Amino acid sequence: MKNLILLITFIISFSLALGETSRYSFNFGKVRITDAKLNRKNNHYRHFSGLMENRSSKTLTVTFDIYFKDPEVNNGREILVSSPTFYNLPARSTRNFKASIYVGEINGRNFRIELSKLTEVK
Repeated sequence: MKNLILLITFIISFSLALGETSRYSFNFGKVRITDAKLNRKNNHYRHFSGLMENRSSKTLTVTFDIYFKDPEVNNGREILVSSPTFYNLPARSTRNFKASIYVGEINGRNFRIELSKLTEVK
């Protein structure tokens, strides 16, 4: 009985560890991304989600460029895989965000995010 309980505990903790994802934070001055998660690859897609904070006194529209790098794809150079745009982010507020990213044959989590466009909404 004791061995059965230990086995069940091991299976549960192992499955929880497999589902765990790293958390990321990015600071771009007026906009900050926190508690961001990059889920594991599923059918050539990854889901990127977290909290986006507008730290300015204006409503913003924000576009990010997401680059991935894989030594086995594109001779190891970075590839722009997505440029999600988030509209009407209210002043001094935090919102949940979610983006679906097509990564194709790229494996791994070697990525970076760049702020490509920041527009104040009037």
